[in-house]
Amino acid sequence: MSRTNNPPTPPAYRGVGPNLILNGNGFYVSYNDIDRDIYGGDTTALVLGQMESFFILNGDHRGQYAPRIESGFDACLAYFRDNMELMNFRSDLPPCPDTAGEATPTP
Repeated sequence: MSRTNNPPTPPAYRGVGPNLILNGNGFYVSYNDIDRDIYGGDTTALVLGQMESFFILNGDHRGQYAPRIESGFDACLAYFRDNMELMNFRSDLPPCPDTAGEATPTP
């Protein structure tokens, strides 16, 4: 039996199109395993607001984002920043670290 260090992935629902969605407050995490021709492989996007910004990592990061969802957008953005070596070429660049709080959606 194979073991990985990846945390378990919580249930998600199918969003618009092929994506699987994890909802946060004013943001969501979207996993796409369908549009490989467009993105070059599976991707996970941290999406701010009503698709204002897309912070896209190559691979499946749902398990890593899931425990951060309830901590809010900034916690998820910190994970994105920590893994920018996996940033997809179609990703938006994140805001400067000292202004990240300004991107946080208001309740």
